[in-house]
Formats: sequence, C-alpha cells, structure tokens
Amino acid sequence: MASRTTAPYAGATSDLQRRVLERKKLVLLAFTLRYWITRLVHFESNERIEEATSREKQIEG
Repeated sequence: MASRTTAPYAGATSDLQRRVLERKKLVLLAFTLRYWITRLVHFESNERIEEATSREKQIEG
C-alpha cells in the first residue's frame, strides 16, 4: 500500500480484499490516517506466514 506522497507501507494479511477496503475507508492504524495510505501498488501471495513476514522485512529494508 502507498500514499499519494512517498510513504510506503508493507504488511501481511490473510484477507487482502478486507485490508484494502479498510485502508480505503481509513479504518485502521494511525499510520494509515497520518499518511493516507489508500493505494495498493503491489501484492504477493505466500503459502506460509513465515514467507510473507520474511518478504515484508526485505521490502521494508
């Protein structure tokens, strides 16, 4: 997810559709509200949460 500025956000979820809708409605997290994180710019599917968490850490740097 990303804002219209440059603030990226990486996160894992078991329900991508729900997560995107929550972000669009600005329902979750102070970070989302602060940076208006509303656009999905990339997603990846993983079989295991450990893989997703590892990839999230890679993306975040």
